[in-house]
Amino acid sequence: MSPPDDNATEVGQKRVIIIEDDESTRLLYADTLERAGYEVHPVDTIKLALDILEKTQTDVIITDLGLVGESGFDLLRGLEGTHANIPVVVVTADDRVESVQSALRERAFDYLTKPIKTSALVEATRRAELESLALRAAQQRADAEFASRREAAGRSGQRAALLSLLFNRAAEGIVVINNDGQIVDASDSFIELLDLAPRFVIGRPVDDFFQAHPTEGDLSAMVGELLGAQSPDDPWNGSMVLSERRGARHLCDVRIFRCEMPTLDATTTEAYAVALVHHDPKRESLSLQLQQAERLATVGILAGSAAHEIKNDLGPLIGYLSLHDHATDDDPMAALLHDSARRIGEHVDQILAPLRPRVRSRGAVLLQRSVDEVLVALRRAGKVRRLDLTISAAADNITVFGDKDEIYQIIMNLVTNALDGLFDGGGGHRGSIDISFHEEGDNVLLVVKDDGRGIPEDKVERVFEPFYTTKGTLGTGLGLPVVRDIARTLGGEIKLSSVVDSGTTVTVTLPKFRGSLESA
Repeated sequence: MSPPDDNATEVGQKRVIIIEDDESTRLLYADTLERAGYEVHPVDTIKLALDILEKTQTDVIITDLGLVGESGFDLLRGLEGTHANIPVVVVTADDRVESVQSALRERAFDYLTKPIKTSALVEATRRAELESLALRAAQQRADAEFASRREAAGRSGQRAALLSLLFNRAAEGIVVINNDGQIVDASDSFIELLDLAPRFVIGRPVDDFFQAHPTEGDLSAMVGELLGAQSPDDPWNGSMVLSERRGARHLCDVRIFRCEMPTLDATTTEAYAVALVHHDPKRESLSLQLQQAERLATVGILAGSAAHEIKNDLGPLIGYLSLHDHATDDDPMAALLHDSARRIGEHVDQILAPLRPRVRSRGAVLLQRSVDEVLVALRRAGKVRRLDLTISAAADNITVFGDKDEIYQIIMNLVTNALDGLFDGGGGHRGSIDISFHEEGDNVLLVVKDDGRGIPEDKVERVFEPFYTTKGTLGTGLGLPVVRDIARTLGGEIKLSSVVDSGTTVTVTLPKFRGSLESA
């Protein structure tokens, strides 16, 4: 009953873990099995048993169901991976039929009810040991066969050419998917992200690992459309949630394109879908924060709009009831209606209070500093990549009048829109963005220009409408309306010009700060 030590185990001796919280029973079982030639590790909790499993190879587990503060069912359900094949013998005083059935459903190897003879315990352990040997041998054969198949495939010219194409296009996770939605092959980086062995990934449906896109549906459906199209459109780009073994979910950028390769006889070609998966933990965290902020902003606008309309309709009712205040003593119902209407008005005011503009601390704001802070945030989020970004200022100390959070919000929305407007670049250079600002009379002009897709002429007039967006599901339609509202409250304005396939230029006019620059 010494601690597990692979080097100390006799040749042919098998390991058994006993989980029993009654000390006398635990020692009896341990002594019995040690006499039968087993290396025994008796413990009183499931946690201690799992610690031993992580350190050494175990052949059989013997457990009680009714443990102090926990259940043997927890162990049966918690065994996974290579541990899932270890036979578990249940020894318990619970002789109910439903308990027996539940234990067997959870893959218990045998079920013995107390009190038991020591010979029965030894016999059940020996049968479980044989089962363990058979399962381990089968697993070793399966692993060897899998390794052999993969090695043979690696030697084939078809797979070599395919891997050369894939790995030259991206250094991120790579997944090859056939027309049935099954994973044909995957790069090591993708398998590591899932925290699974290759045999649990290759040959499995891709939908087992990716959650359905909220608007596009299952990844397998997108693959089927891409491979079934005679003239496929551009590669699909978007974000999808990847689920790994331990239940964690990762928000990943996914790019899917079609690839046709010759078959083994080189007489025909076969189409595959190739998914490039990029996961950046910092970017994922920031993206989730930005999505949450956008949702809260949308909810705030909707709540404020609804409360405003309720208050408008409530006004005439309260006014009418006020005219009849003198009759409320004679009419209890009128008094009740008057009090109810008053309370509704108070509730609406409570909803509107946090949505009303807060008192801003306005003063001198150095424009260069605000631009730098925005670009630092975007670089940390991984958004300023594969493009040329230039900043030009007539002077380093150009200062506008406003609240620093307002100016930050203006610059963030304009630069984010410019980034979204750039071309994808097919994994290469996406384009350029130029940020410039200069003084003009009593104002400062902030200009953000990109050479991206541009906006069609018939849609330019609508970009300042709340919730109208040219980005499809990727936008909320709130960025430019927010910028316009902030500029107007400061006494400025915003103008936009755009040409399709040539880019967009947005100019925001802000008041110049006229006081001392010491506070900037």
